[in-house]
Amino acid sequence: MSPRTGRPTDNPKRNQTKIRMTDDEVAKLNYCSEKLGLTKTAVINLGIYKVYAELKGKNCGQN
Repeated sequence: MSPRTGRPTDNPKRNQTKIRMTDDEVAKLNYCSEKLGLTKTAVINLGIYKVYAELKGKNCGQN
């Protein structure tokens, strides 16, 4: 068996999600990525965290 490669982490990313995007959505993602100096994955994660924080901030009676 070959040894594992890469850096060890306490929070491995084991899950993948595939999405379909329009040309306009791809252009917007690329623009944000370039302007922020982040990867496309980082921009998407930032959006997830922002939406999550906004929803958690609203007291909807749900956790």
